Amino acid sequence: KYHFLGDMECPSWLLEEICTNFSNLTVLKFKQLCNRASHLILYGHDDETVLSDTSEGINAVNNHSNLVLIGNWLLLKPAGYDCPSEDLEKEVVQLGLPPEHGNQLRKVYEVNKAELMEKVKNSVRKEPHATVLDSSPTSLTFQTDSQVYDVSMSGNIENSLTKNEVLDQKYILFPMVSIIFNGGIGNQLFEVFSLLGLAQKLNRTAIFNADDYVLHSNLGLLNDQIPLVPSRVISIPLEISETTRHIYSPSCCNYQFSSILACDQTKFIVIDGGYFQSFKYFSSIDSSIKKWLKPSEREMISLKKLIRRKDELRFKTCVHVRRGDFLSDGQHAGTDKTFTIRAIDHLYTLHSGLVLIFSNDPEWVRNEIVEHLDYQNDVKIMETSKDNAIKDLYFSQVHCDSVLITAPSSTFGWWIGYLSKNQSSVYYRDIHETEDTVKYQLVEEDFFPPTWKKIGISRNGY
Repeated sequence: KYHFLGDMECPSWLLEEICTNFSNLTVLKFKQLCNRASHLILYGHDDETVLSDTSEGINAVNNHSNLVLIGNWLLLKPAGYDCPSEDLEKEVVQLGLPPEHGNQLRKVYEVNKAELMEKVKNSVRKEPHATVLDSSPTSLTFQTDSQVYDVSMSGNIENSLTKNEVLDQKYILFPMVSIIFNGGIGNQLFEVFSLLGLAQKLNRTAIFNADDYVLHSNLGLLNDQIPLVPSRVISIPLEISETTRHIYSPSCCNYQFSSILACDQTKFIVIDGGYFQSFKYFSSIDSSIKKWLKPSEREMISLKKLIRRKDELRFKTCVHVRRGDFLSDGQHAGTDKTFTIRAIDHLYTLHSGLVLIFSNDPEWVRNEIVEHLDYQNDVKIMETSKDNAIKDLYFSQVHCDSVLITAPSSTFGWWIGYLSKNQSSVYYRDIHETEDTVKYQLVEEDFFPPTWKKIGISRNGY
């Protein structure tokens, strides 16, 4: 779940209060508490005109505690963010409050919002004056109170932030699970681009926590193969006291975004989750992603040499085969022989030409796939090197007219499809006819772009 209700120390007990306390009150009792809480927070004392009896077994001490919690966390804090009342209602319901209770909270919030906002405005602590101690083209050191901060910038963005802008910025960061655990380049691209996409949506700056040494030590894969990508994210220390943590579900492949995030004025937002494997997170920066991943002129020359001149104008179907750890990790399903042969045959009947098979298991492809095709002279195996996997993504942009993803949960296969020349000619296997357990957390309309086509042995008869 994700929420704006407080900083990193608050969510556990606040969620417990919502689920086990407020949710068990009658609607009338909760409405009365909301009215009294707004009066208490605005005027400093309870409103006896809306006092109810204690027939529900709530003693005076707990009653006062309820008023403070509702007033501070469910009314005052949202007003401070100028959050729309309908978003507040949706948020508290999503956090476990019954819909009828959420509706009553919304009504009280709407009536008192203007006064609550004024209350927040008059009680905001002014930020201490910041003094720039040192600066260079790639770093900035400044001091507020007794704290000294070092901000480092890299790549093409180092000159995009002025000193004043650095001090006024609002930030967003992910734990970067894929990078910390040395995931493949496909997983890492999803997380970095999802972070950048949400940052743009929320008008925030995407950052890595400068104090996360494990994260920075594991950035080698991206820095070596696609340095333009990690350079879009600056590194600065995370200020815990100014951080709001938003909890996302642990599922890999679905899009979760609450508009309430746009209301959050906290300096740092930490989205606590992993993978973020949905194109919807970064759809607004699609053109930028294609630009960042575009091969250089030097790469273009070497890519063109991979195709014989006489084959340059032929239709090229690119097939991604995923084996390796997918066969033994107990979660993913590797490429299946029968499906792959039938699917390649089908696509070859649609567009005869070259069939280029990318795989981390070329021997299996040669013996189990190519040997069973009638057009072997039109088939070429492209071995995927873990140390230089970006070459396959470059190749897809230049040569692939059609793409077949045979292991539907392969994120590297997904990126080959995403970067290919024709998005209406990307095909992926129906994950529900496989033993891939990712299917239980994958939301297809969030993971696979709408122009892609799902195929399968039982679905299409291939």
